[in-house]
Amino acid sequence: MIKAALETKSSIESKMEVEDSQNTSNGQNEELKAASLQIEKVCDICIQNVHSVENLVQICKELSAKLEYGLVLRVGKQCQTRIYELKKQVDVIKKLEEERNELQQKFKISRDDKAQVRLQQIEVELSKLPVKYQGTKLLEKMLFTTAKLMMSAAKIEQDNDTLLEQAITVFKIHPSSENFGEVKVLCDEKTWEGKLKLELLNYVLDLVKQKFANKNEGQVDEEEEDFDEDDDDDDMDLDEEDYKPKKKKAAKKTKKSKAAEKPKTNPLKDMIELLLNEGYWKQCVDVFPPAPGASIEMLERLWIEVDKSNNKQLKVLVPLMHSYISHEMLLFNFDNCTTLLDLLENYSIDETITVFSDVADKLVINLTQKQYDTFVDYLKLVKKKLTSKNKADEWADFFEDVKKKNKTKKKLMNIIETEHL
Repeated sequence: MIKAALETKSSIESKMEVEDSQNTSNGQNEELKAASLQIEKVCDICIQNVHSVENLVQICKELSAKLEYGLVLRVGKQCQTRIYELKKQVDVIKKLEEERNELQQKFKISRDDKAQVRLQQIEVELSKLPVKYQGTKLLEKMLFTTAKLMMSAAKIEQDNDTLLEQAITVFKIHPSSENFGEVKVLCDEKTWEGKLKLELLNYVLDLVKQKFANKNEGQVDEEEEDFDEDDDDDDMDLDEEDYKPKKKKAAKKTKKSKAAEKPKTNPLKDMIELLLNEGYWKQCVDVFPPAPGASIEMLERLWIEVDKSNNKQLKVLVPLMHSYISHEMLLFNFDNCTTLLDLLENYSIDETITVFSDVADKLVINLTQKQYDTFVDYLKLVKKKLTSKNKADEWADFFEDVKKKNKTKKKLMNIIETEHL
């Protein structure tokens, strides 16, 4: 219905463009006005009767394509209201399912009449909340799409309040430095410095805490996938009753050049970088998880920021450095932690020796004969690091300790002797 109304208006406008503007009749102007009113009427009907978020997003796209920016804002607002309602429903379903699982486990151990009654109540409540969306990922994607459409429309309509509101929505879905900067330029300095900046940074900090907590608990984070801001929603089924992703036809495999491949983003890394850029290194130190909860690159950046801001606080990060360096070395990924080792050496060679000794002790526990050569490579790395820092005596002590603890491994000792370490 909305397509037909838009096409009717587009057809009238095309006819008027072909004819000389001076010869445009009053009848044509009235016809154009009537077509515009019809589009508004159809949009009002859609706002009142269309409950499918997928359909509402598609309507916003159709309106935007036909430059009906004022209507994009009206329909978009209704679409976002519906999305927020569905997100709340998803959260309620998740909490009810978690409660049900907990009660079922308890019920297996001890029969409890109250628990049984509550389980029945939960089933009734869940039956009233049909699962249409598994998680909030798709809803977030549609919210993002709608917000971007509304931002474009608000710029044309010069609706600065809506523009700022939608920029904040985009930022909360994808909290990157770029989106943070866009919010900043859209509001006055008093609003930004007074409250909004702090609110957004605290929002990001809470999100980082949540993601790190999920990683530590082994939970699958549905939002952790790379976020593609340019990704379209063409896979959305526009059936009003039920939403099911369309089955995509198998595409022929084609080789893509490396230059043509789109670089992947890392949402967690983006958030850490934003916090560090805004001076939130203390907060990052508090929430940063032990290995392998975050990336080595994040820890490198955090160390550098703390070193620049208050190097006395580096001691707080030393345990994390131990954790990440040890983790990589125990996997024989020596090259991965080169920068971390350099940073730790510059801070304290004694702390570095502690790490080397700890790793050596852990490596030999499950060391197989096939790994002897790699272990010798590790010893060479330690020797190079210590002797370059004029710690020949420390290297000698370290080496003697390694030989003493592994004297029963004859083949390993022979390899070490051959290498003249």
